[in-house]
Amino acid sequence: MPFGSLSREDQQYIRALLTARGEGHTCPPAENDNPEFMPMGFVAPEPSPVEFPDVAPDLTGPRIAGKTPLHEQTRNRPPVEVEVPWDAPPDGEPLAEKKAPSNRDVVAIQPATETHVAGSKRTLKLPEPAQIMAMAIALPFQAGIGSLIGALILRASTSLVFGEKLPYGQAYFTIVLTTLATGCLSILGLSLARAADSDLTILVAITGTGIVSLIVQIAIVAKMLDTTFGAAILVVLAMCFVSMMVVLAIFAIVFVLVLLLFGTGLALHR
Repeated sequence: MPFGSLSREDQQYIRALLTARGEGHTCPPAENDNPEFMPMGFVAPEPSPVEFPDVAPDLTGPRIAGKTPLHEQTRNRPPVEVEVPWDAPPDGEPLAEKKAPSNRDVVAIQPATETHVAGSKRTLKLPEPAQIMAMAIALPFQAGIGSLIGALILRASTSLVFGEKLPYGQAYFTIVLTTLATGCLSILGLSLARAADSDLTILVAITGTGIVSLIVQIAIVAKMLDTTFGAAILVVLAMCFVSMMVVLAIFAIVFVLVLLLFGTGLALHR
């Protein structure tokens, strides 16, 4: 179908469609389009079937200016995507209400900040509440049974400091009191540490209760032995020394036994 046989509206529509596809150069210039208003009764000439052999049958025949079958069929095609300028107003907003951009319209993207400052993140693992409760229940049994050995360590310590051994009953009762007091303070320290929200607070709670436990232990030793606070400090330090010696001795005995068993096994294997 010749482009000149179309109405002005069809010509403009075809030109816009081809221009959107990048084929606008195939259309004649816009100044050569048909007049906008054509005389009534004007009938476009029927194209020659020889000249246009591939024309669809439903589009052949006379064409009345205005709404033609070509226009009715092509206007239902999918819309061509048109790039919308960034400063175009939203749909429904008149152009007169468009405002110039201001500093308040610019959103500055702030860099991500750390949600926790140094030392505020809790990473230390602490006993669960059930474990702390179990420790509190086992504390009296630990004081009663463990003090049997602790009394021997206290007697050895007083022998190092004062040159004489303490009676076993007095030593046993002293260790029972110190074990109960320091155990209660340790459980209190763990409870406070679990309530803390940072590692720094946990360390402060545990260190504080540890220092208080040491002072209470020294005070109990000074009271039970009827000695000065300074002498009680020496006794507690001597207890730590004797305890370390006992532990090292136990490890040494176990190591020797393992070597003996290993050597005996090699001898029997040969």
